[in-house]
Amino acid sequence: MIDPQKLIDLERKTVSPRVFSDPEIHQAEQERIFTRCWLYVGHESELPNPGDFVASFMGEEPVIVCRGADGQIRVFLMHGAAASVPRSPISWNSKRFSHERSVS
Repeated sequence: MIDPQKLIDLERKTVSPRVFSDPEIHQAEQERIFTRCWLYVGHESELPNPGDFVASFMGEEPVIVCRGADGQIRVFLMHGAAASVPRSPISWNSKRFSHERSVS
């Protein structure tokens, strides 16, 4: 287990470089921070129209944030083939994606 007090020197006001590269610390952050709190995945101003979407991440999980035909904003976890969708705004084939449900 990682002792955070050994990674931060308050007297010298320094942080160990290990904080930025250690896989064990990264995993601990994912478990202790990103799975326990609200995460920013997008802003409603990015989705002005029904059908608009942005690709984002919740920690390490890829998500799609979209505005449905009813104006509601929804967030979908991307799994399987959907997770390989490019992370930039593109037009999705409407037969494959429902803004109210999921990728089919």
